[in-house]
Amino acid sequence: MKKKHQFSMRRMLAGSLGVLTALALTFGPASTAFAASTDKLDSLKSQASQLNEQGSSLKKQLSGLQNEADAKLEEKAVLEQQISVLSAQIVNTQALIAEYDTQIADKQVELEDAQQKADEYYQIFLARFRDLEEQGSVSYWSILFDAASFSDLLDRISFIGDVVRYDNQVVDQLQAARQAVANAKSELETNQAEQVQAKADLESQQSELSEDEAAVNAAIAEINSQADVYQGQLEEIESQADALDDQIAAAQKEYEAQVAAEKAAAEKAAAEKAAAEKAAQEAANNNKNNSSSSSSNSGSSSSGSGRISMVWPCASTRITSNFGYRNSPTAGASTYHKGIDIGASTGTAIYAAASGTVTEAGYSSSRGNYVVIYHSNGVSTVYMHCSALYVSSGDKVSQGQTIAAVGSTGISTGSHLHFGVIEDGTYVNPRNYV
Repeated sequence: MKKKHQFSMRRMLAGSLGVLTALALTFGPASTAFAASTDKLDSLKSQASQLNEQGSSLKKQLSGLQNEADAKLEEKAVLEQQISVLSAQIVNTQALIAEYDTQIADKQVELEDAQQKADEYYQIFLARFRDLEEQGSVSYWSILFDAASFSDLLDRISFIGDVVRYDNQVVDQLQAARQAVANAKSELETNQAEQVQAKADLESQQSELSEDEAAVNAAIAEINSQADVYQGQLEEIESQADALDDQIAAAQKEYEAQVAAEKAAAEKAAAEKAAAEKAAQEAANNNKNNSSSSSSNSGSSSSGSGRISMVWPCASTRITSNFGYRNSPTAGASTYHKGIDIGASTGTAIYAAASGTVTEAGYSSSRGNYVVIYHSNGVSTVYMHCSALYVSSGDKVSQGQTIAAVGSTGISTGSHLHFGVIEDGTYVNPRNYV
């Protein structure tokens, strides 16, 4: 959109200047009306220049915004990776908690089983003592002394040993069961503590995840906010460009109308003078024809008679697009061609049209690889869309020196050399030189 406005404004301004030049050559000094119209066009041209400067400034701001947006997007990508890692950690921690729950449930069953066994042993122990109490207060010594014979005594001693061993076994089992209960309880408490810590870790990770998500959202919001601001400025510039286009078009029509009126007045005056001086008409017509012929001859020889002498800038001589207005060959290309296109295969040599100093040698998105050479008398030449550059800014070059190779870089529909000539900062037809 912005390029379209720039091309339109430049086209109208160029047309205005062309009409002004033609008028000056035909009728000499401009009238007061012409001067007023010229001032108006100059004012509009100044406004267009200021608008272009504003557009350039906005372009730099948009470029800075793009760099900032790229940085924010990179930051967003890193944050998303962090979020992905944290999510995996959360899933792992949740699985760990589930495993703790399972182990705690198992330990609870073991705890209950150990407690049940302890209770059973304790009941057995109590039952035996109840049996002894029911039989009366009987000691081991009384059992031995009541033996009827030595054989009976041995039997009683063996019985007492069995009872003692049984008592010891019951006591040992009771102690082992109680110890198992204590161990199970301790392990259960440890697992419970681990579960609490795992939950705390999970909550901390969730908090970090929330902060990271907030940071991502803030970065996106900032980018969107800045984009809205610059988009608004861009739309305002485009609106001003539209209005300026309308003003230039109106001024152009006004100017052309004044040119036509002045021309008609001059023709009428010439006719009246011819009628009044009929005797001198034939001689005047002869003088006028001679002057026109001289002017025509001078105009036809303008090609190749510029301020300096130049040579053809390429090994190929096939011109594919001339200087001036044209239909845009591709998106982004100008409708007012500021040079000539010379069709040639990629790699074909490009020559310096005249000796001079390289003022620019680099790359742009529209020109591709390009070279600008300043010669003398306010004249520079431009070579665009190169596939390779053989000179650098500041180099001194000679006429005919190979400075680059033909290519199709930048906004280009095929391999060719765009050759342009600049006089005092304004592009002119290169055919006036080559």
